[in-house]
Amino acid sequence: SKSINATASTYSFEVDYSTYGIPTKASDLSVELTGDNQFAFKVTSEDLGNKVRYTVTYNHNTVGDHYARLKVNYNSTICGNPNPVTGHARALNLHGQTTKVTPTVYAWPTLDAVTYGTNLGDALQLKGGSASVPGTFAIANYYSAGTVPNAGTYNYNVTFTPNDVSTYNTVNKYNAVVLTVNKANQSITWDMGNQSMYVGGQLTLNATASSKLGVTYTSSNTSVVSVSGNTLTAEQAGTVTITASQAGNNNYN
Repeated sequence: SKSINATASTYSFEVDYSTYGIPTKASDLSVELTGDNQFAFKVTSEDLGNKVRYTVTYNHNTVGDHYARLKVNYNSTICGNPNPVTGHARALNLHGQTTKVTPTVYAWPTLDAVTYGTNLGDALQLKGGSASVPGTFAIANYYSAGTVPNAGTYNYNVTFTPNDVSTYNTVNKYNAVVLTVNKANQSITWDMGNQSMYVGGQLTLNATASSKLGVTYTSSNTSVVSVSGNTLTAEQAGTVTITASQAGNNNYN
């Protein structure tokens, strides 16, 4: 009995001419296989002068535990006898016990950087990746597609699942990809235009930031116009420029 795995194996045996009168041509051989049909095989021969070496090459590529019996028969003419003589050259019991094969991942996929405000469903779109067998890559971590992550970097595990899961194992990689979430830009909406004030008068400002963060105001000359929160007070006659700004935070520039 020969135990084999999923890779091709060989078994050789020699037969002396004087005993069997075996021919040296593989075409004079017939191969009989009984039992499991999961085995594939071929037989070749080599003339060694006074004997012939037969080599049986076989493989078993289906996952599972299989048995078969391979018998090599010859058909030759002995001592000039024109009538062919059929005989049994060798029998080989094959036992194939094959486990799943782990494919090779040549390149793991990547993630494009996104801007704050993008939800995970859109952000976690894997790009590229290749393996030795057909299959798909997927984020292995649990996540909610509607979640909007803060600006920063995040590691995710990836699983490669072969199309043929009956023959191939899945492959997992911890921290296989990095998601980069960049800060978002923001804008200020403020339709103030030129304004006139009387000394001692006040004016309320109403600029808003797209980030919904609070806006601050500064005066180019506080001796002319002072600022308190979003209220301007005219201190004396003159001309000033009022600037509205928003400093940003962890998620906004």
